[in-house]
Amino acid sequence: MPEKYNFDKAYNEALEGNDNVIKLKGEVSTEKEPNRNDYGKTEKFLKIDINKQQDVDNKKLEEVRQKLHKNFNEKSKEKESRPEKLYRGYAVHPDELSIEKLQETLIPMNVNENDPTKVSDGNELGVYMSTNENMVKMYGQNNAFIKDLQIETPVYNSGYGKINYIGLPSCGVIIEIDTKNLSIKKPEITSCLQGVYNNGMSGDEWIADKISATNYRVKKLILNIRQSDSTRLILDVDGSDEKELQKAIDFIKNESKKNKQEAIEYKKFLETLSDNERIRNKLYLESRWEEYQNKKFNNP
Repeated sequence: MPEKYNFDKAYNEALEGNDNVIKLKGEVSTEKEPNRNDYGKTEKFLKIDINKQQDVDNKKLEEVRQKLHKNFNEKSKEKESRPEKLYRGYAVHPDELSIEKLQETLIPMNVNENDPTKVSDGNELGVYMSTNENMVKMYGQNNAFIKDLQIETPVYNSGYGKINYIGLPSCGVIIEIDTKNLSIKKPEITSCLQGVYNNGMSGDEWIADKISATNYRVKKLILNIRQSDSTRLILDVDGSDEKELQKAIDFIKNESKKNKQEAIEYKKFLETLSDNERIRNKLYLESRWEEYQNKKFNNP
């Protein structure tokens, strides 16, 4: 049964200075009495307009009443909807993967330079989580802030345009958060981003000031093989089992190393072609790449 709202109790808390409500403050008219030697000492000559003061206090009281009702209803609603499990996704460099890395205390990232109470997009600062596990996978694919995930090459046609690099894989990390004993709240979303709340997908976003390792476990590791397509290796893992987690880390690192070696080899292949050959269509490059590999295999 929901808690019964007690206005008298809340009103008394307001008078005592509860920060969550509007405080009552007396307001008086400031009229100076004429023909006095100490004319400048206005604090001695404040006259209280009783009727005006009563109107002011009634308005203040109504503001307090409305805010208390609003806060009470919002907290009751939030308490009822508080999820037991939440999810978060992020990406890391495969070389940085370790048990210690996956057990770090999570803190807010991308703090707004102009307002440290917000993240870079203007929303409230916090460690963001979602009730929608599929939504957070998108963040497991975001490697925009990870350095050293490219190998420079001569300009060539990738099939998506002319580029001068080969992208290396990042590792997406999907975690499951247990909200028991964790302080969470709904974030304040800037008005211009209301339409893309939770990235436009179903579910709700929540934030915490920080999340310790005791409140979360790794659920999936995702190796994003290429930046330009959807090729991925997805490992379901029980992050609470360190041995199982270490096996998954070793596998991801090994596959990442193989991919980097292949990228280095493809760079060597591109360097054997002329400028005009490298910018021809993708089918041409694929056929020449196959010839290069066969030649190397037959003549190691």
